[in-house]
Amino acid sequence: SEMAGLNIYTSNRLEVLSHRLAEVISTPPPDVFEKEMVIVQSRGMARWLGYELARHHSICANVEFPFPRAFAYQLLARLNESTSLDSPWDPEVLLWRVMKVLPGLLNRREFDPLKAYVSGENSELRLYQLSAKIAHTFDQYVVFRPELVLGWDAGEENHWQAILWRELTKQTTAFHAAKLQQSALEALRKEQPSLDYLPHRICLFGMSVLPKFYLDLLAALAAHREVNLFLVQPTKESWDHITSRRESDRITERTGLSELDLHLEEGHPLLASWGKQGREFYANVLECQPQLEQSDFIESNGTSMLHRLQDDILHLQTQEGKNVIAREDTSIQVHSCHTPIRELEVLRDYLLSWFQEDPTLRSRDILVMMPDVESYTPLIEAVFDVPEEKGERIPFSIADRSARHESHIAETFLSILNLPESRCTTREILAFLDCRSLLARFGLAEDDVDLIQRWIMESGIRWGMDARHRTAFDLPSFDQNSWQTGLERLLLGYAMEDEADQLFQETLPVDGIEGSTAEILGRFTQFIKRLFKTCQQIRQPRSIDEWATMLLQIVNDFFQPDISCEEEMWLLREQCLALGTQQARSEFDGEIPLSVVRAHLKDGLERSGLAGGFLDGGVTFCALKPMRSLPFKVICLLGMNDTAFPRQDSTIGFDLLRQKPRPGDPSARRDDQYLFLETLLAARERLHISYIGQSIKDNKPLPPSVLVSELIEYLQRTFTLEDGPLTENDLIVKHRLQAFSPSFFKVERLFTFSRLNF
Repeated sequence: SEMAGLNIYTSNRLEVLSHRLAEVISTPPPDVFEKEMVIVQSRGMARWLGYELARHHSICANVEFPFPRAFAYQLLARLNESTSLDSPWDPEVLLWRVMKVLPGLLNRREFDPLKAYVSGENSELRLYQLSAKIAHTFDQYVVFRPELVLGWDAGEENHWQAILWRELTKQTTAFHAAKLQQSALEALRKEQPSLDYLPHRICLFGMSVLPKFYLDLLAALAAHREVNLFLVQPTKESWDHITSRRESDRITERTGLSELDLHLEEGHPLLASWGKQGREFYANVLECQPQLEQSDFIESNGTSMLHRLQDDILHLQTQEGKNVIAREDTSIQVHSCHTPIRELEVLRDYLLSWFQEDPTLRSRDILVMMPDVESYTPLIEAVFDVPEEKGERIPFSIADRSARHESHIAETFLSILNLPESRCTTREILAFLDCRSLLARFGLAEDDVDLIQRWIMESGIRWGMDARHRTAFDLPSFDQNSWQTGLERLLLGYAMEDEADQLFQETLPVDGIEGSTAEILGRFTQFIKRLFKTCQQIRQPRSIDEWATMLLQIVNDFFQPDISCEEEMWLLREQCLALGTQQARSEFDGEIPLSVVRAHLKDGLERSGLAGGFLDGGVTFCALKPMRSLPFKVICLLGMNDTAFPRQDSTIGFDLLRQKPRPGDPSARRDDQYLFLETLLAARERLHISYIGQSIKDNKPLPPSVLVSELIEYLQRTFTLEDGPLTENDLIVKHRLQAFSPSFFKVERLFTFSRLNF
């Protein structure tokens, strides 16, 4: 096509890049109905970008925001003229295929280590978990070591992974992505493939890292389409040669030469230490030989500590000792607290003080990120949902929660699947009645629950469905205090309301059930019977698609869909339906027990999150995730504890990527280091960091994340106050254990807005 080519736009600011993107797409395509395709790496980025484009063009419509993987795999399928996008090599299908093939191979000598793991108790669940790990690892090999699996196809190597891989290849005629990529690249480089379904312009926005596998595809595609990459670069200088202190030491040790002889440059210590991921990615991009490189870097023009730090990184320089800042400069501040709830109380006080200082600051200008959203969610709601005074309510939303934790329906659904192992205590069963959708399904109201609790107390129900259920726990078969006996007593009380104090066939009726309350009892009994019947049914192993039918039946039996929980119901049904299609695609015909299905659903619900909560107009609380560093006036990082961040790479013993690592390999630790650097550059006015820095037991100091320590150390080395050196105490505010400590009304740097505590 006449406009084909690879163009790169770089800047240190995402806002500048969004202007550039808006300009690029303002020239309309030849076909006016053609979609704009902008590849992004996270839903949050897509949402932010949608707002930005709408701000420029007054509208943002007909733009598609696919993720890199989805885009690349669709392209591969089309170029290889495969009509189906459902490949048997998708990790969730591959899992069942591995599970089908593996047991037949376990008797071979090479598989001894696996055999030991899979035998013994819970062998089916172990086989499932192992297969899931293998499927994930194989999927990584395809993207990060395509030549390795192509070698296995050709018969190279003879360890268990290669044998298993060849066995999986034999089972299907469909090619895996490494093979598809090989032929796709040939097609793109040699001939004119039909790419009619692709728009004439493809943009990639805001990536900080992308595997070479995808990058090669895009570079080859650029011969036929206009491909624009919009990349954030921390510095405008060339930085592919800078080395961190540790790397320099390693190189001088290895070569025996001094740093001067080797021309090693540290440039900027933070960039050298945390920028590895971005550095390697950018070097890969330049190897693709772009036609056009356009850069647009902006200085922050501020005098605060945060702005000067950003400018130093931009110019790749450090001015040690020359940077004098005012004592009241709080643009970067670290707070040490005793507990997560105190972190949030401190955050609330600071938010109120920033709103007071700066009337232009809106709650939507503030982003709060933490490594573990799930554990903070109830605390965020406790602190921010109930302000002391009406005028102090700060609007907020929480994003990135997994469906399993956020959806009450999913939680209840998983509890039903846990029943066969439980003792069915009154507490466990009554917990089901917390779910509004379940109450509605059985025609019960929230007020009825108190009455039901009273009946259960009076009828003496404690645990166990019936006498037979109790024998499963190695106890004698006795009926007293079980659900069956208790319900019989309640129903008898209704039937014999006049002579309720007499025994009837050894059973004592419960008094006081009549008229309208009887209906409630009927509905509750119906619920208990259906619950126990389901519990019996799910004990038997079944094939995957029989499970899918069974699980959908449970969803329909126990939950009433209404407008408030539509999305949750849809997600749950989606998970159950997916099971059915996975059976067809993997041809797995064995029966699997409840434990495996439960683990599979739990995993699926953990991974799929509910949409929403991101940039909803209030303060956004979200997970600290790569590719997420959007520009905000104020960025707050909570829970930056020593072990919480950067995340450690979870290692699987047999992962070959770990055994022979290469630049660009997936690494949670390096991703997190780069993410921290990006966050530092994305804060426009303030960076607020807090961590658990004092032990709640004995007040002993605890260290923050190593990245926070590096930052503090660097600031101390680089900045000085007007009246002396910058000390750690100037940067770290140590808070008290109790929010009502007198120090908050005496000590200079501590304050609170709470009258209650005063």
